Amino acid sequence: MSNSKQPRFVRASLDARSELFGVASVEMIPKFLIERFGRPSPGDGNKVSGLFLFTDEHGAVFSIYDWKLTGSYNPTCSPEELWDLEEIIALNIGSNSRSRETLKRFLRWLDRALADGLEADQDWLARLPAQSLSAENQLRLLQLMENGGTSTQIAALDAVHRIGEPIATLTVLEQLLQLMHLGQPIRPAAIKAISGFASLADSDWVQSYMTEQLNSESAKVRCNGLVALTALGNSVWTSGVLTRFAELLAEEPTAERALACMGSIVVRLGRTTPPPTPQIVSGVAKQLSNSNASMRRHAADATVSLGGAAGVLEILTPLFRMLGEADRYARVSAEMAFKALGRVTALPGLIAHLCQSVRAEDFQVKASALRVARDIVNATGDPEAGRRLARVIKGC
Repeated sequence: MSNSKQPRFVRASLDARSELFGVASVEMIPKFLIERFGRPSPGDGNKVSGLFLFTDEHGAVFSIYDWKLTGSYNPTCSPEELWDLEEIIALNIGSNSRSRETLKRFLRWLDRALADGLEADQDWLARLPAQSLSAENQLRLLQLMENGGTSTQIAALDAVHRIGEPIATLTVLEQLLQLMHLGQPIRPAAIKAISGFASLADSDWVQSYMTEQLNSESAKVRCNGLVALTALGNSVWTSGVLTRFAELLAEEPTAERALACMGSIVVRLGRTTPPPTPQIVSGVAKQLSNSNASMRRHAADATVSLGGAAGVLEILTPLFRMLGEADRYARVSAEMAFKALGRVTALPGLIAHLCQSVRAEDFQVKASALRVARDIVNATGDPEAGRRLARVIKGC
């Protein structure tokens, strides 16, 4: 009588690869493995560029790996190119068992997993209720987030966003921050999923974890932490987080990322930006005079999120001077910032101050400055001051 129970293997960690030996080879398309199980674990970097490890409830372990297809044996093919191949190649199978029946059981599971497992996983993720999950289901969700192919990971992240607070644990938040390292298309899905933690953003464990990210020795971790802040909602901006944000706004290489987290595109996406504390306003003002045009452009975009707090000469004077820059992108960013700030620019005495502060080397390119001058005049209702400013700009 045949056993009707279907074999079940799960992805295993590298710890399971000890005492494995070659038992077979199999012809398959590497990219199918990537789409189903995610990226392979690293090999030795020469004979083996990557491997997938699987185990079942009986302790059987199987590996799928390449052999001498990259590295010094084939320098024309990188590991990334090998595992992204969409053509059939021979891969090796290792195991801790010499049983032919166990091998057949693994191959039956692998065929089924590649044939319909992807669809089954995504159907399961789509059916997850928007409520608390059992420990078993939560573990499976975490495994799919970590080891699934790209489409499965995105489906898992959508499920996390849909379920929200009931699944909000430190383990899940840590996994989301790790996935942000992967870039497109995983990164935006992870940022969206983090927004499901917004109602818990002022809790001690979330605050503690985010502070740890912002204080990490790794610049990449700090930058990802900054992006996560924009998804966590208003309550994440405690005094401690704001103080650290202002510090990162003045440091390299986090300054550009911090400015981007305040930029006009973040505002349009509806993500939260830090309250404009005096330290943050001063940090943006400093970057408006940065010698790097790209930094000035990011700073100009960031002024939009300052709102009324941008209505100080410390911000508006360097922002106005940017309208005369030769760098087109910085010039356009400054002009768009003035449009977004609107009546903030109608400060008493602003035009007089601008007339006095414009230098002979400013405004080699004048069209943007003249358009903004016209808008400021319309907002202040002072045509004579506007004509005076226009004469100063044209005379530079």
